Amino acid sequence: MAGAMGQILSHFAYTVVISTVFSIVVSFTVTPLLASRMLPEQMKEPGKIGRALDRFFNSLENLYRRSLAVILKRKWRSALVGVAVIALFILSIMGFTKIPMELVPQSDGGKIRVSVELPLGSSLDTTAAVLAEIEGRLADYKEVKTLQTALGLMGSMDIDVSVAMMEIALVPKAQRKLSNSQLAADMTRTLSDIPGAIIQVTAPAELAIAQGAPIDLYLQGADNQVLQELGTEIKNRIQNVPGIMSTAINTKAGKNELVFEPNRKQISQDGLTVQSIAVSLRAAVDGIVATTYREGGEEFDIRVKMKDSALMDIEDLRNIPIASPRGVYPLSRYADVHFESGYNKIMRSNKFRTVEISAELLPDYTQGPVMAEVMKAVKEVELPSGYTLKQAGLSDAMDESNHSMAIVFLTAILLVYMLLAAVLENLAQPLFILLTIPLSIIGVVAACLLTGTKINNIAMIGIVMLVGIVVNNAILILDYYNQLKKEGLGVVDALVKACPVKLKAILMSNIAIILGMVPMAMGIGASLAEMRQPMGVIVIGGIISSTVLTLWFIPALEYFVSCRSRLEGRKI
Repeated sequence: MAGAMGQILSHFAYTVVISTVFSIVVSFTVTPLLASRMLPEQMKEPGKIGRALDRFFNSLENLYRRSLAVILKRKWRSALVGVAVIALFILSIMGFTKIPMELVPQSDGGKIRVSVELPLGSSLDTTAAVLAEIEGRLADYKEVKTLQTALGLMGSMDIDVSVAMMEIALVPKAQRKLSNSQLAADMTRTLSDIPGAIIQVTAPAELAIAQGAPIDLYLQGADNQVLQELGTEIKNRIQNVPGIMSTAINTKAGKNELVFEPNRKQISQDGLTVQSIAVSLRAAVDGIVATTYREGGEEFDIRVKMKDSALMDIEDLRNIPIASPRGVYPLSRYADVHFESGYNKIMRSNKFRTVEISAELLPDYTQGPVMAEVMKAVKEVELPSGYTLKQAGLSDAMDESNHSMAIVFLTAILLVYMLLAAVLENLAQPLFILLTIPLSIIGVVAACLLTGTKINNIAMIGIVMLVGIVVNNAILILDYYNQLKKEGLGVVDALVKACPVKLKAILMSNIAIILGMVPMAMGIGASLAEMRQPMGVIVIGGIISSTVLTLWFIPALEYFVSCRSRLEGRKI
């Protein structure tokens, strides 16, 4: 997962960096050149639309100027603005915990996968008959375009005549009302009454960032039998968690097999070894090549073994004669011969024997909350010493991704602070500018809760983007404010003049970004629209809240800190 997600992030970052660099180059070269050639020597009178927009922005600037004058008239009013914003931020953090989290959004790729598993030992004809029944039921769905069946294969590790896999291609999304995940849930109910078959219906994502099911657990230990029993109990508990469907365990009892357990004490007393017992057993059952027969230039092996009629049941095996220095005795003297259930698959992870328990999600359920409920349910299972249960696959990838994105977010903040501190030659003002980032989080949470958007990797990329976008508002205000301060204006006069002057530039730049993100937030597009939509919603929400709150919070904070500095200077 780390490799696939890392590639997506790196490609996205390269695209943003390269496009931004070229836009800067164009703005300093091509734009002035075109402006000198195309703009008239004298400004023309604006038209009706232009005059209307000018009146609109002038009224906004006047209203904004008067509101700033009221806030900056008293220090306690500035403090009240700061307290209100902090309260909003605390509420947003509380609301952030209510937003469902997932690794990647479920995208509708127009495909459904059906895995079929019959009891071991089932014949090819039996499996084919079950598949014919499944195909007949699924063909009744008008959303199904084609059915493709692979008999005897269910993934790279499951090859047997008792398994099969079916790939279903659906008609385009515009021609159906249900998504592929909704159809998969409905097909699961349709096929649930087929006897003797374990059927899993899944809706694979259009873009597979990681392999595995949304709910994926690894149970590890030493004994296969104990793992089988614990895995079955955990699987049964997971089935009762709301939102779970198609629960599966990757191992189960296989065909019966003969087991020979040597009696090492008796073997040693009779002057034999385990190896000699094994050689005698192999010679009786499989035979040994005693010599070769040559005829016409060709050689033929002469294999000596017991007659097949002499080995008809387990008692015949127990009575196989074994020669020892003390005499000839039956095999039962030196080994316990009995039947045991075998295993159709033995899986290892990090050298530990592992049983995988997985499950799919019902439509409208999210990986994060369901995974939390699953872990609560499985904690009730008491694991013996030496046995562990951990998240794997997509479940583990989500935790790893959240940790990585947190590091990326903090790194972006640090880099922006270093740049601002170098440009402004001030260590305090960059902190004021960076406070616009928490203001954007308020809008992110509000947008997610209002639209039902879920937090995932794609959405987190949008949050990282906001670090570089929302600081521009405060930079515009504080840069002009610093110029006015150098010209001799006081703190209040400089703020009241600087903020309204930059209002139009702030609004125009942020409105342009919002309008550019609207198609993405609306999910317009046939391919991977579900993947892009969370980023659009989050960026729009973050920009709106940061823009609105920055216009009053940054001036109020600057005024409040300046007043404190003057008071401390007087005390000194």
